[in-house]
Amino acid sequence: MINMNSSKSAGTRTSFSNAVQRLRPGLCFSSLALLIGISAADPGLHAAPVSGPPAARVVSAHYQHPASSDLPESRILSRRMVERSDDPPFSVDADVPYLEGPEPRVQPFNRSVEKLIQGEIERFRPQEGMAVPESSLDITFQIRFAREGLISLLFEVFRVHVGAAHPVSHSRVLNFDLRQGKPLSLSSLFRPESGYLRAIAVYAMNELEGQAALQPYTDRAWLEKGAGPRMENYRNWTLTPEGLEITFDPYQVAAYVAGSQTVLIPWEILKGLIRPGLPARNR
Repeated sequence: MINMNSSKSAGTRTSFSNAVQRLRPGLCFSSLALLIGISAADPGLHAAPVSGPPAARVVSAHYQHPASSDLPESRILSRRMVERSDDPPFSVDADVPYLEGPEPRVQPFNRSVEKLIQGEIERFRPQEGMAVPESSLDITFQIRFAREGLISLLFEVFRVHVGAAHPVSHSRVLNFDLRQGKPLSLSSLFRPESGYLRAIAVYAMNELEGQAALQPYTDRAWLEKGAGPRMENYRNWTLTPEGLEITFDPYQVAAYVAGSQTVLIPWEILKGLIRPGLPARNR
């Protein structure tokens, strides 16, 4: 299943004028509650009513730890990070998730998030004294999976440079195992020698090639280059209750006008390749 970017962008992308309106001079933070609790009755992700100022965004999610886990109840929170400079002229507006809880393993997660966000900001921020056009950077995130000690986040990084032909965006992901206190790699999901990379690449290319609306903007050579069985092509993956979700950036598998592309590979398709014990595969 492919979700065209035309529907996704409305909820995650911000125009340059809207981004500037959201900014305030200096650097400030505001905490927004994204609640993660332990709930055996309802382990799914749910949107909660929005309250507070217009900029506030409140989302709740639940996950259930396995019976043997010693992880206590934790909360994912989001703080808003805003930075503005007149010389050189740029602005940054980022939603930064962090995990709150007494368990010491929340710190590796928080450090991983901070490293990702700060890396994007440093690559974007102009050097002092550089003659550059006014520009803005927006970073948003979605919780794609949060259950049984696994957290899967999808970030969208959106850059606007005044005078450029169009904005530029790309995705980043963070998949984290709280039980192990470290990020998950794609290879760690699969059995050794399973040939998983070729399997997911074949599925993804077939799905993309079968999307009629995408055909005017791509061809087989483009798909093989951007979705062929190479790790770099599958850097943006997230867990979901339904399957493994792959996000392809603009230009990766089709022309810019087609936007980013998403392919969902159902767990049923991957059941012979996934290693035993992965919580997501049982949903």
